[in-house]
Amino acid sequence: INRILPSDIAVNKIYAVSNDMHARFSARWRTYHYYIHTSKDPFLCHYSLETHYDLDFELMNKGGMMIQRHHDFAAFCKAGADCRTTICNVTECRWVQTSATSWYLAITANRFLRNMVRAVVGTLFLLGRHKITLEDLERILNEGNRSSAGESMPGHALFLEKVEY
Repeated sequence: INRILPSDIAVNKIYAVSNDMHARFSARWRTYHYYIHTSKDPFLCHYSLETHYDLDFELMNKGGMMIQRHHDFAAFCKAGADCRTTICNVTECRWVQTSATSWYLAITANRFLRNMVRAVVGTLFLLGRHKITLEDLERILNEGNRSSAGESMPGHALFLEKVEY
């Protein structure tokens, strides 16, 4: 099967499932990773966001813990998107350092809104750059206004890491 798939998709295992199983709607949890790096690297440029901001990852992880305690993510829903509900259960939102110059945001939830992860990253960047405070982040989450949150970051660094059924 891997021979007929595009080069950016690989199948590692195949499981027998019931006929009513749906790849999207049967999922219980999804984990995304958003990759960033702080030094120029031509091998990473297509898969990771190059940034030269001096980011406070400790503060950004405090923001991630705040996001985990919150449930209404209207502030991170793409403007104009048709969202029946903006309620999500985020169980993980933390920055993981993989080298001296590379990190990724690991975020796990039962569901995600369209554009949510990229907006979360943009807002955590504001926090990490000390452009907003934890109190500002709390206000953004509570008000649910998309224009108050950070910009949506580029999509090339966002990857669906894991789906649990």
